[in-house]
Formats: sequence, structure tokens, C-alpha cells
Amino acid sequence: PPLWVAGTSPDTLKLAGEHDITPIVSAFQGPAAVSEAVAALLQFKQAAGKPTDSWELGAQTMCLVADDNSTARELTKYARWQNRAGRALNGLKVFDGRVEVGPYDGEPDDEKLWSNLYYGDHERVLAQYSRIAEAGATFCSAWMMAGGAPHEVIMKSIDLIGKHIVPALAEVRAGKTLADKLLAANIPADRS
Repeated sequence: PPLWVAGTSPDTLKLAGEHDITPIVSAFQGPAAVSEAVAALLQFKQAAGKPTDSWELGAQTMCLVADDNSTARELTKYARWQNRAGRALNGLKVFDGRVEVGPYDGEPDDEKLWSNLYYGDHERVLAQYSRIAEAGATFCSAWMMAGGAPHEVIMKSIDLIGKHIVPALAEVRAGKTLADKLLAANIPADRS
């Protein structure tokens, strides 16, 4: 089976490009960051003598489709908690088996969080996935079970994705010239 590796560091993308491993990057910073990851992957593939006319790169998203944007906005509290918990775990803020979850430096405000999440009605979420595909992601992971979101909400989201998002995304792909454009842009592969 194909091997995937999650990570956005230049070292991860370099190894992925050299060894034909499919990277999965965070889509939390938006389409521009995904394009930068694709550019780095293509540069590393090119340096390793690998073809750059095709690639696989996944984007990890926090997703929830609701009947309307207002309902989805109310549910962002679960994604915020999940984001904080992940930061706390990465920072080893675990005491007596409990993760110390709280605000962190640079945490996005409510509007920035909303713009970074793939939350909303099916039209909003479809537009977000279309943009990430056009940025170079060839597949996405839709993480819905965030921070204690109720089971029935998640099941409804899965149903709405199956009805509205998946069929509409079947034909959405990055343009054929994206690889040439990204390689010509000379975006530094080592973004650290």
C-alpha cells in the first residue's frame, strides 16, 4: 500500500520528494501554505531527478458541514478546543494524565478560526475544498470528530458531505500548469 507521512517541515517534504512518499500537510493556514508545500515537494522531487508533472499531496482539514453557516459557527468551539489540546500535547502540557488546555500565543481570533476551518453549509465548505484543490492538494482528510462534537452532528455532517461535497469535487483538480508555475516562482523549499 502507499505510504503517507504527515508533516510540513522542509525535512519531511524533502524525504517525501526523494522517496515518493505522499505527504499530508495541514490546511489550517490556508491555500497559500498548501501551494508552498506543493512547491517545496516539487523542488525536492526535481532535485532528486524525479518527474514533477504529477504528485500526490494531502491536506488535513477540520471539517463540519451543517444546514447553515450560523449553526456551523456555533460548533467551532469544538474545533478550538481540539486545536488547543493539540498544542498542549505538543508542548507536553500533560499533568496527572490530563492535558492542560487553554489559550496560546498567536491563537487565531474567532474570525480567523472561522476562515481556517472547513466549517459551514455545503456551499461554503465546497468552495473551501475547491480552493485547496486548486492550490495543489490532490486529496483531503476531513477531520470531524473534534473536541467532543455531538455524534448526531458528526453523522449529519458526513451525510451532507456525501450528498453535496463529494459529487461536486469529483472533477476539481489543480490546473495542469500548476507544477510549472510553482517551480518557476522559486518559492524557497526550506521555509524554516
